[in-house]
Amino acid sequence: MKIRSGFVSNSSSSSFVLAFSEKPGSKEELHELMFGKEEREFHSPWEWNKYSTSTTNIAEAVFVQLGKQLSLDDILEEFTSGHLDGISLDWNDPSMPDCWIEDENGNEVYNPKYKEWMDAEGEKEKIRALEYFNRWNCPDDQVFFRVEFADEDGSFGSLCEHGGIFENIHHVQISHH
Repeated sequence: MKIRSGFVSNSSSSSFVLAFSEKPGSKEELHELMFGKEEREFHSPWEWNKYSTSTTNIAEAVFVQLGKQLSLDDILEEFTSGHLDGISLDWNDPSMPDCWIEDENGNEVYNPKYKEWMDAEGEKEKIRALEYFNRWNCPDDQVFFRVEFADEDGSFGSLCEHGGIFENIHHVQISHH
């Protein structure tokens, strides 16, 4: 489990775990998997945003991010790195202790019970992540890769993050809002 501290902006990013029968060997091969053979314009799904770009541009942006193949441990780490329904910590859990408490002198001090609780929740997240992976409706013998897009990268990044570009690929989207 990762905790975000410091300045938090209103922008968002999402990572995607993508599953393939084998790593695409070229951006053209990836394009065919994502969109078919024909290049076309991919339009924003929002009426208020008229942005569009070519499917070739999108496939290229995804292809350049396909790095090393993910191990199961890498996938589980990714699943617990942001918000994924059914895995992530419930910040409204009434059993969560306060992070800061007052000592006998009225000074605010770190609550050791908070760390114990968070450590236990982190272990539960790992278990839920493995259960999620085992339920993922993904064919056997797949190889997995991670890509990331953010709306802070402008209209292109926003379209790739929120526009459904992976609808033809087995994937999981992890929100890092």
